[in-house]
Amino acid sequence: MADPQGRPIKGVVHSGEEDESSLRNLERPLASPSQNDTDSLPESDVISCSERLESAEKMVADLQDKLLRTIAEMENIRRRALKDKEDAIKFGNAALAKDILGFIDNLERALHPFSTSENQELKSLVEGLSLMDRDILSALERHGICKIHSDGQPFDPAFHQAVSEIPAEDGQPGIVHQTLQTGYTLNGRLLRAAMVVVTK
Repeated sequence: MADPQGRPIKGVVHSGEEDESSLRNLERPLASPSQNDTDSLPESDVISCSERLESAEKMVADLQDKLLRTIAEMENIRRRALKDKEDAIKFGNAALAKDILGFIDNLERALHPFSTSENQELKSLVEGLSLMDRDILSALERHGICKIHSDGQPFDPAFHQAVSEIPAEDGQPGIVHQTLQTGYTLNGRLLRAAMVVVTK
Protein backbone atom coordinates (compact mmCIF):
# COMPACT_ATOMS: atom_id res chain seq x y z
CA MET A 1 0.00 0.00 0.00
CA ALA A 2 1.39 3.57 -0.83
CA ASP A 3 0.82 7.11 0.38
CA PRO A 4 -0.56 9.84 -1.92
CA GLN A 5 2.98 10.45 -3.32
CA GLY A 6 3.32 6.78 -4.33
CA ARG A 7 5.71 5.82 -1.54
CA PRO A 8 5.04 2.48 0.18
CA ILE A 9 3.79 2.68 3.77
CA LYS A 10 5.98 0.81 6.20
CA GLY A 11 4.37 -1.92 8.31
CA VAL A 12 1.47 -2.41 5.91
CA VAL A 13 1.23 -5.71 4.10
CA HIS A 14 -0.13 -5.77 0.60
CA SER A 15 -3.38 -7.70 0.14
CA GLY A 16 -1.63 -10.41 -1.87
CA GLU A 17 0.95 -10.92 0.84
CA GLU A 18 -1.81 -10.91 3.44
CA ASP A 19 -3.71 -13.70 1.61
CA GLU A 20 -0.58 -15.83 1.23
CA SER A 21 0.22 -15.43 4.93
CA SER A 22 -3.32 -16.47 5.90
CA LEU A 23 -3.10 -19.55 3.71
CA ARG A 24 0.21 -20.55 5.23
CA ASN A 25 -1.32 -20.25 8.71
CA LEU A 26 -4.31 -22.42 7.72
CA GLU A 27 -2.02 -25.13 6.34
CA ARG A 28 -0.19 -25.47 9.65
CA PRO A 29 -1.41 -28.55 11.64
CA LEU A 30 -3.18 -27.84 14.90
CA ALA A 31 -1.14 -28.67 17.93
CA SER A 32 -2.49 -31.65 19.90
CA PRO A 33 -1.75 -32.43 23.49
CA SER A 34 1.21 -34.70 23.79
CA GLN A 35 1.52 -37.76 26.00
CA ASN A 36 3.74 -35.67 28.20
CA ASP A 37 0.87 -33.24 28.74
CA THR A 38 -1.46 -35.98 30.01
CA ASP A 39 1.30 -37.60 31.98
CA SER A 40 1.99 -34.31 33.61
CA LEU A 41 -1.51 -34.23 35.25
CA PRO A 42 -1.37 -34.59 39.01
CA GLU A 43 -2.18 -38.09 40.24
CA SER A 44 -4.96 -36.71 42.43
CA ASP A 45 -6.69 -35.27 39.35
CA VAL A 46 -6.46 -38.62 37.54
CA ILE A 47 -7.94 -40.44 40.53
CA SER A 48 -10.68 -37.82 40.85
CA CYS A 49 -11.64 -38.20 37.17
CA SER A 50 -11.68 -42.00 37.52
CA GLU A 51 -13.93 -41.78 40.59
CA ARG A 52 -16.29 -39.39 38.83
CA LEU A 53 -16.50 -41.70 35.83
CA GLU A 54 -17.20 -44.68 38.04
CA SER A 55 -19.85 -42.72 39.93
CA ALA A 56 -21.49 -41.61 36.66
CA GLU A 57 -21.54 -45.18 35.34
CA LYS A 58 -23.14 -46.40 38.58
CA MET A 59 -25.73 -43.64 38.39
CA VAL A 60 -26.59 -44.59 34.79
CA ALA A 61 -26.95 -48.26 35.80
CA ASP A 62 -29.22 -47.31 38.71
CA LEU A 63 -31.39 -45.13 36.46
CA GLN A 64 -31.66 -47.90 33.88
CA ASP A 65 -32.71 -50.35 36.59
CA LYS A 66 -35.34 -47.92 37.91
CA LEU A 67 -36.61 -47.32 34.40
CA LEU A 68 -37.01 -51.05 33.73
CA ARG A 69 -38.77 -51.54 37.07
CA THR A 70 -41.12 -48.64 36.33
CA ILE A 71 -41.94 -50.02 32.88
CA ALA A 72 -42.65 -53.47 34.37
CA GLU A 73 -44.84 -51.96 37.09
CA MET A 74 -46.81 -49.90 34.58
CA GLU A 75 -47.37 -53.02 32.46
CA ASN A 76 -48.65 -54.89 35.52
CA ILE A 77 -50.99 -52.01 36.34
CA ARG A 78 -52.27 -52.00 32.76
CA ARG A 79 -52.92 -55.75 32.86
CA ARG A 80 -54.69 -55.53 36.22
CA ALA A 81 -56.86 -52.66 34.98
CA LEU A 82 -57.75 -54.64 31.85
CA LYS A 83 -58.64 -57.72 33.92
CA ASP A 84 -60.72 -55.62 36.33
CA LYS A 85 -62.58 -54.16 33.35
CA GLU A 86 -63.25 -57.61 31.89
CA ASP A 87 -64.44 -58.92 35.27
CA ALA A 88 -66.73 -55.93 35.69
CA ILE A 89 -68.29 -56.70 32.31
CA LYS A 90 -68.59 -60.44 32.98
CA PHE A 91 -69.67 -60.41 36.62
CA GLY A 92 -71.06 -56.93 37.19
CA ASN A 93 -74.66 -58.19 37.00
CA ALA A 94 -74.18 -60.98 39.58
CA ALA A 95 -76.44 -59.32 42.17
CA LEU A 96 -79.25 -58.87 39.66
CA ALA A 97 -78.84 -62.46 38.49
CA LYS A 98 -79.20 -63.80 42.04
CA ASP A 99 -82.44 -61.87 42.47
CA ILE A 100 -83.78 -63.36 39.24
CA LEU A 101 -82.83 -66.86 40.42
CA GLY A 102 -85.10 -66.42 43.42
CA PHE A 103 -88.01 -65.70 41.09
CA ILE A 104 -87.19 -68.80 39.00
CA ASP A 105 -87.04 -70.98 42.13
CA ASN A 106 -90.49 -69.83 43.22
CA LEU A 107 -91.91 -70.40 39.74
CA GLU A 108 -90.52 -73.94 39.53
CA ARG A 109 -91.69 -74.81 43.04
CA ALA A 110 -95.18 -73.57 42.14
CA LEU A 111 -95.23 -75.68 38.96
CA HIS A 112 -93.92 -78.89 40.50
CA PRO A 113 -97.12 -80.08 42.30
CA PHE A 114 -99.18 -79.67 39.13
CA SER A 115 -96.71 -81.17 36.66
CA THR A 116 -98.55 -84.54 36.66
CA SER A 117 -102.08 -83.18 36.87
CA GLU A 118 -104.65 -84.58 34.41
CA ASN A 119 -106.85 -81.50 34.63
CA GLN A 120 -106.83 -79.92 31.17
CA GLU A 121 -107.11 -76.37 32.43
CA LEU A 122 -104.25 -76.90 34.88
CA LYS A 123 -102.19 -78.65 32.20
CA SER A 124 -102.60 -75.64 29.87
CA LEU A 125 -101.61 -73.29 32.67
CA VAL A 126 -98.61 -75.43 33.62
CA GLU A 127 -97.49 -75.64 30.00
CA GLY A 128 -97.71 -71.87 29.62
CA LEU A 129 -95.75 -71.23 32.80
CA SER A 130 -93.20 -73.89 31.90
CA LEU A 131 -92.66 -72.20 28.53
CA MET A 132 -92.13 -68.90 30.32
CA ASP A 133 -89.63 -70.62 32.64
CA ARG A 134 -87.67 -71.99 29.67
CA ASP A 135 -87.65 -68.58 27.99
CA ILE A 136 -86.23 -66.97 31.12
CA LEU A 137 -83.51 -69.64 31.40
CA SER A 138 -82.64 -69.19 27.71
CA ALA A 139 -82.32 -65.44 28.23
CA LEU A 140 -80.06 -66.02 31.24
CA GLU A 141 -77.87 -68.40 29.25
CA ARG A 142 -77.36 -65.73 26.58
CA HIS A 143 -75.86 -63.62 29.36
CA GLY A 144 -73.60 -66.38 30.67
CA ILE A 145 -75.87 -67.67 33.48
CA CYS A 146 -76.13 -71.47 33.25
CA LYS A 147 -77.68 -74.24 35.32
CA ILE A 148 -75.50 -76.73 37.17
CA HIS A 149 -76.76 -80.21 36.26
CA SER A 150 -76.03 -82.20 39.42
CA ASP A 151 -78.20 -85.33 39.60
CA GLY A 152 -76.12 -88.47 39.12
CA GLN A 153 -72.86 -86.50 39.07
CA PRO A 154 -69.99 -86.89 41.55
CA PHE A 155 -70.23 -84.50 44.46
CA ASP A 156 -68.07 -81.42 43.80
CA PRO A 157 -67.61 -79.07 46.78
CA ALA A 158 -66.78 -76.27 44.37
CA PHE A 159 -70.34 -76.35 42.98
CA HIS A 160 -72.40 -78.40 45.42
CA GLN A 161 -73.57 -77.87 48.98
CA ALA A 162 -74.50 -81.16 50.69
CA VAL A 163 -77.68 -80.79 52.74
CA SER A 164 -78.01 -84.44 53.75
CA GLU A 165 -76.67 -87.91 53.01
CA ILE A 166 -78.42 -91.20 52.23
CA PRO A 167 -77.05 -94.73 51.91
CA ALA A 168 -75.93 -95.55 48.39
CA GLU A 169 -78.20 -98.12 46.74
CA ASP A 170 -75.51 -99.25 44.30
CA GLY A 171 -72.72 -99.00 46.86
CA GLN A 172 -71.14 -95.96 45.18
CA PRO A 173 -70.74 -93.09 47.66
CA GLY A 174 -70.20 -89.43 46.88
CA ILE A 175 -72.84 -89.21 44.13
CA VAL A 176 -75.51 -86.52 43.98
CA HIS A 177 -78.78 -88.38 44.55
CA GLN A 178 -81.17 -85.42 44.42
CA THR A 179 -81.02 -81.69 43.79
CA LEU A 180 -83.06 -79.67 46.26
CA GLN A 181 -82.13 -76.29 44.82
CA THR A 182 -80.56 -75.78 41.40
CA GLY A 183 -77.14 -74.17 41.28
CA TYR A 184 -75.96 -71.68 38.66
CA THR A 185 -72.71 -70.36 37.23
CA LEU A 186 -72.01 -66.94 35.75
CA ASN A 187 -69.49 -67.07 32.90
CA GLY A 188 -67.89 -70.15 34.43
CA ARG A 189 -67.74 -68.71 37.96
CA LEU A 190 -69.99 -70.08 40.69
CA LEU A 191 -73.01 -67.85 41.16
CA ARG A 192 -74.95 -70.07 43.54
CA ALA A 193 -74.08 -73.55 44.79
CA ALA A 194 -76.55 -76.37 44.21
CA MET A 195 -78.12 -77.76 47.38
CA VAL A 196 -78.00 -81.53 47.04
CA VAL A 197 -78.51 -84.88 48.75
CA VAL A 198 -75.39 -87.07 48.49
CA THR A 199 -74.93 -90.82 48.78
CA LYS A 200 -72.62 -92.24 51.43
